Amino acid sequence: GRAIHHDRAVAMAPTTVTVMEMGRLMEALGRHPAVAVRLMRQLAEAVQLAREEGGRLVFEDCDQRLVRALVRFSRSAAAKSVEDGVVLEITHQQLAQAVGVARETVSLALTRLRRRDLLQTGRNKLTFNPAALTAFAAKCRPAEPGRPGIDEEIAEAG
Repeated sequence: GRAIHHDRAVAMAPTTVTVMEMGRLMEALGRHPAVAVRLMRQLAEAVQLAREEGGRLVFEDCDQRLVRALVRFSRSAAAKSVEDGVVLEITHQQLAQAVGVARETVSLALTRLRRRDLLQTGRNKLTFNPAALTAFAAKCRPAEPGRPGIDEEIAEAG
């Protein structure tokens, strides 16, 4: 309902953006109920994903969220397959936004993962094996009383 709407997005893959006046959209959805149902499902999935991601900000540490994001991105169009895994062209700032931390925090976490030989870093580029990261994340469950979490296990190994 605003006259002017300012947003910025960075696409990591070929993307199509459609701009449509809200009145036209509502009219079109009224004429095409199947499209309306599909749109509602997509929006519901996006809301559920946002709720889950918000919960992770509270219950998972930075390294857990970083590993999860890298594995998720490895299955996206942004990742390029290579012999021993994938290459992801992404800046530390973009990754920090995806994880919900400062760029410096992501840089430190990537350094710890690199010291564990779980990934290689380059200029705006990460190379890693998603299966190795998944196995590492499974081994490093969240901290429990008397047991270190993923941050401590990475730091000890580094």
